[in-house]
Amino acid sequence: MPIPADCAILNAGAGGNDLDLLPDNTINLDISERRIQSSTFPVVGSVEAVPFKDHCVDIVLCIGSVINYADAALTISEFERVLRPNGMLILEFESSKSAELITQEAFGRSAAVAETFYCGRAEAVWVYSPKYIFNLLRAAGFTARKHVAVHVLSPWILLLLRNLNAATLIARLDRVGRQFACLNRFASNHLVFYQKCT
Repeated sequence: MPIPADCAILNAGAGGNDLDLLPDNTINLDISERRIQSSTFPVVGSVEAVPFKDHCVDIVLCIGSVINYADAALTISEFERVLRPNGMLILEFESSKSAELITQEAFGRSAAVAETFYCGRAEAVWVYSPKYIFNLLRAAGFTARKHVAVHVLSPWILLLLRNLNAATLIARLDRVGRQFACLNRFASNHLVFYQKCT
């Protein structure tokens, strides 16, 4: 999406990653000072209590499942607060409807803690149903613009084989897998683009 040069962008939960897509004037927010210290505009803070005044940014980018380590309702409320009217929120989250979670109690729940992995290590994170997140966004005054299911094939490999390497390889075929709505329903992650209403 085209980004005007004077656009104020907040990379919320940056973790030291500018995705090689963001302009140099992007504000990088993270709870870890160490992870953002080399950023051009680092700010230490939480996505649940963004340390900015109201209506001060044009785009909030929150990807990498940052919201799965936070209170989703509080975080979305904070993003609405700091966005200017008509501002864009680009949000990624891990879904409780992921095929990977079918055997877990968290599967399909609005909000639940699930067992998963990160960097090859087991961990527990919050997972949210897409319906729950979409309802939170609507309640906060956002309008849906685009929704992309991410990782539609790899969760099935994780469920059936419990093999991270095989899941990583099969994820390269996600573009093909997205053509099938039945697979999208069980995607492990969702990337959504929402616009703040005026």
